[in-house]
Amino acid sequence: MGLFGKKNETDPEPTTAPLPMSGIKSGTTFLGQGLSVQGRIGGQDDVVILGSHEGEIEVNGQLEIQEEANVRGHIRAKTMVIKGRVEGSIVADQKLNIFYTARITGSITTPVISVQEGAEFEGEVKMHKSGSE
Repeated sequence: MGLFGKKNETDPEPTTAPLPMSGIKSGTTFLGQGLSVQGRIGGQDDVVILGSHEGEIEVNGQLEIQEEANVRGHIRAKTMVIKGRVEGSIVADQKLNIFYTARITGSITTPVISVQEGAEFEGEVKMHKSGSE
């Protein structure tokens, strides 16, 4: 803007940056790659973790732990996608997808699990009927 609110022809038009991933639902929360958080994360919406978290995570939506992420503690979500490192207890109420880049140490409880070849896991897996845990 020019002086006194007049539009200056050299001012660029404001733009909106697109989300970094397609298919992201409104209300999704991102923990950025450069962030490190300790404590509890909880809520109803989806959460995508790119950084580091130590503590408890409990969401009623989908929890996605990206390749660069490191998570330590108890995590629980309706559905979960793990591509990064997790140390602790994992509870997926409906489904857990583990990608080949995942490195997991701890316990897993879920009714449905999918593990890609190449994923690393050390611990125990408990399968249960959905809603019984």
